[in-house]
Amino acid sequence: MWLTISSVTTPLALAALFVLIGAGIVRLILRQKPTAFGMLVVQYGFWLAITLSVLANFAFIYTTRLSTEILITGVVRSDEGQYLPKVIVDIPGKARSITDDNGTFTMSIPRSRIAQTYRIDAFLQGYQKKTIKVDSQYESVNITLSRKILNVKEFLNVGSNILVGHYLGLPQLDIRIEMLNPTDRTIQVKEMALRILHKETGKEKSLFVVGMYLERGLPVMPPLPIITLKSDAKYEVIFIFLEPSIEIQQVSQDIRVVFEKKGIRSPYELQVGKLVISDSLVSKLRKHVKQKWYWEPGKYELIFSCTVKGRNYEVVHSLKLSEDEVSKMRRISKYYASGFGIFYGYHLAPIMDAQPAFYANKK
Repeated sequence: MWLTISSVTTPLALAALFVLIGAGIVRLILRQKPTAFGMLVVQYGFWLAITLSVLANFAFIYTTRLSTEILITGVVRSDEGQYLPKVIVDIPGKARSITDDNGTFTMSIPRSRIAQTYRIDAFLQGYQKKTIKVDSQYESVNITLSRKILNVKEFLNVGSNILVGHYLGLPQLDIRIEMLNPTDRTIQVKEMALRILHKETGKEKSLFVVGMYLERGLPVMPPLPIITLKSDAKYEVIFIFLEPSIEIQQVSQDIRVVFEKKGIRSPYELQVGKLVISDSLVSKLRKHVKQKWYWEPGKYELIFSCTVKGRNYEVVHSLKLSEDEVSKMRRISKYYASGFGIFYGYHLAPIMDAQPAFYANKK
């Protein structure tokens, strides 16, 4: 209909113009020979011109209003049914809007940009981008956004230097791990664990967090079973992973008793060649090392895992140990009689030709 009206707007205006010019010419002619009929033609000519002009203006106003824009309205909800404010709703190259507190939006599209279909994109931090297509006849739309799934590369980062060692033969790794929450809500990280796999033999071990510290040399803190991260928050700490063992708890208790009886309160009081541990206990410790020893030369795969909202996340890295490094790690048992390598918390300190731990760059 609006095309029909717009097509007559220009002819009406032109007709009004021609009638007005014609009436003017007639009036000039009648100045020399005025007649009653001529005056009547001029009078009605002017009225006709005015009428045509008014009709042309009405037609212009109506078609202008009708053809200015079309409106597309809609509402955006989460997949949990909640109305989402501050969602950017965009029709590329045509219109853009932001939802209000009730999740509703309105967009106006000029008639010059109308199309058969529209692509509508919806964006909101913490949610996955949603794209839908609607027909131009459907001017009200419903959009549902789903929350983002954590991307492990954005969420977890493992430091480059990994401390590889052992405590009485049990494998230990100290790994700096950075966690970042890129979502718009608080998350909880749970069930942190580490698996190590010797690629040549296929031998695998599961390690768990037994402690944490911020920097080497600072006090060791007890492990947190849950790490809570607010939106955009970052948490960075060195985790101590150790293979769990019931036997080692009793062995550690025996060692503690010996140190207390000897009056040794610090590993700095120990001296090479000064016997502190009895032959029977040293034999027991070395037997434990032989039974529990894991590290061998070659390549290893490290798999750090954790859960967030019941979903498991893993980061995999590799490292390599040489024969010399493994040999130096084992040599610490030569100094057990003097108390070296068994004072937990200081058991990774090197002594003489023994080095219970090495920094291995991840591959």
